[in-house]
Amino acid sequence: MTGYEIARQVEEDSSGRLVMGNGTLRPALERLNSFRFIEDNGKSKKGPGVPARSWGLTSLGRVILGGELQSYRKLVNLGDERAA
Repeated sequence: MTGYEIARQVEEDSSGRLVMGNGTLRPALERLNSFRFIEDNGKSKKGPGVPARSWGLTSLGRVILGGELQSYRKLVNLGDERAA
């Protein structure tokens, strides 16, 4: 996905509660790329305008994401237990 597509997906998934501007998203993508969690898949020309970089998860990124999701699920479960 391009940065624009990622930003739109985040906004859609959060029902508009989370809007990511270019000043937030671009540094985050560059940092994830420096950690080798994502990789630059080259330029994508899906619509009008200038081609944009397309990003994808690396194998390492998938492992890290899996661990982060597991931690998040534990927190959610703990919150559910405390609220019950």
